Amino acid sequence: MVNDDISPLFHRCIKNARCLLDSAKEFSHLQDRLHISHHLTTLALEEIGKKAVLLLHPDALTDKLAWLDDHVKKIFWALWSFALSTKSITTAEITQLKNAARGIHEFRLQTLYVDVTKDRDEVVDPVQLQQ
Repeated sequence: MVNDDISPLFHRCIKNARCLLDSAKEFSHLQDRLHISHHLTTLALEEIGKKAVLLLHPDALTDKLAWLDDHVKKIFWALWSFALSTKSITTAEITQLKNAARGIHEFRLQTLYVDVTKDRDEVVDPVQLQQ
């Protein structure tokens, strides 16, 4: 059950995640915009992760505000909430989710910004984007 103080923020996170995913889908068929689609999808994950943090730790708005600024943690909490919705999670799986969250964030940074040390465009594999 969602705390009355958190409920409006919770719903805004979900609404924004949906908007981000809808926008990501609009770019997903354009080869030169796949990196932007990936970034928007990752932002949607962060919004879902923010919702999970607020659900599990309503004090995050006061005591743990830094949690809401940590991209990797928000991605982790999104992945964790998806995984937990289907089964209980082992310690090894938590480690895998942490590594996946870190990898998603690092890949986003690698593809979102132009790397001035390399002579190539930022590339996102369409198959990877669909996953």
